[in-house]
Amino acid sequence: MFDLVNHSVFRPVLVSIASAISALSLVPIVGATVTIEVFFEDGSIAEGARAVVVADVSGDGFFSLSDPSVSGTNLQPGANVGQSDDIIVALFSASGGDEWISGSGIADTLAAVDYTPFGISPGTPLCLYVFADLTSGEEWLIFGDRYASYRNAMAGSSGGTIPFEAPLDPGVYTLSALTAANGGGFDPLNPNGDEEYGTGSTARAGGPGGGDDHGDSKVDASPLGLISGATGNLTPGDLDFFQITIPSLSHLKASLGGEVASVFWIFDSLGALLYSSTDPESLDFFSGVLQSGNYYIAVAGGGDSQTGSYSVDLESDPLVETRPDLTIGKTGKSQRGNDIYNASGGGQTYSAKSKNGRKVRAFFTVGNDGGLISTLGVRASRSNSYYKLKYRRITGQAGNVTALVGRGAGYLANYDPLTSYLYLLDMKPTRRGKERRRTGKFNINASGEGLIDRAKTKVKISKRLRP
Repeated sequence: MFDLVNHSVFRPVLVSIASAISALSLVPIVGATVTIEVFFEDGSIAEGARAVVVADVSGDGFFSLSDPSVSGTNLQPGANVGQSDDIIVALFSASGGDEWISGSGIADTLAAVDYTPFGISPGTPLCLYVFADLTSGEEWLIFGDRYASYRNAMAGSSGGTIPFEAPLDPGVYTLSALTAANGGGFDPLNPNGDEEYGTGSTARAGGPGGGDDHGDSKVDASPLGLISGATGNLTPGDLDFFQITIPSLSHLKASLGGEVASVFWIFDSLGALLYSSTDPESLDFFSGVLQSGNYYIAVAGGGDSQTGSYSVDLESDPLVETRPDLTIGKTGKSQRGNDIYNASGGGQTYSAKSKNGRKVRAFFTVGNDGGLISTLGVRASRSNSYYKLKYRRITGQAGNVTALVGRGAGYLANYDPLTSYLYLLDMKPTRRGKERRRTGKFNINASGEGLIDRAKTKVKISKRLRP
């Protein structure tokens, strides 16, 4: 076990390290006796920058952050770095202010952590990564995130009482590297022989030099219009980044075309991976509902050929939050009323005949054309007592819902955006209805958030019953 904690006095140049402590993801373990102080500053860290301590579980060297699988890594304790067994054991933020004579740095605390869940043990190599582009709330890596990494192999290198590895229990230890500006001996431009310090970005390694037609990270992403789309050219190792702005709740479709076999990813503004065409379970296009905001599309070559032109094709349809849509017809496939929204039933009425007073069936579909998960009520009603009415849901969570409706708002169910469910409606004349050849009139309502869509059914008995 080990515990990263902060002491009130660390070096004379620090007014109060305690004030520099920021919130950590903690895994408390009662009785842990190992304490590790972590202090780091290289002259380039912005206040609020996210930082992680990573363990090289298998001891085969730390995983390259230029590997494409690093994109989508969740910066949380217990998460693996890309497709490796390297594991994150701590997450914290850089602090600034009077506690630092110059700039900002890491002075933070990790509470007691059990080695076992992480698969590490005393001697497991550790490395500190600081991500300049990520601040609090941004806890996912995407292509183009800049980072600085640091570890040392010897105790006392630029400060500290232990090398960057998990220590033995018990004890009080310090991991430290500060520049001369803050009273230390670490020189980022000239690390000593025991130190490993580097900077880079999570962009794919081997990208092109000058003349690239689109930026290689979210920082220099090319604007992408929702109507015009974009074109580009790829070379081996190239990565093109685009930024799209969704002005309001919308349904977005995105796909690639062109002569080169290419792959793409979609991220939100915080770097969370929304879609990857390299996922074996994904379709070859993206289709989903997005809130307003900025999003990023990254394009790279895939397959044997990674050189050639491509196009990014987009379709965007604005959505309201809730929009019940109801259609009706003789079968589940042949229905009327799609995208007709009214409470009168106009344009979505189905007429049928009951031969000799037999039961008549119709099918209706209730869908959510809105962009948010909505609770919709479904209720069918009759205009007189000459018919018996039953209906049930036959797709999704199927079942007879007639008895669940009563006189209330109807059968309530949650509908995801742009989803629908099919219902079966049975209308059977009563004995009096047969004798009098009464016409049955039925309303089916789908409602939610004060909105209503209505379909109608009319049933006539085609001829008198045989005696």
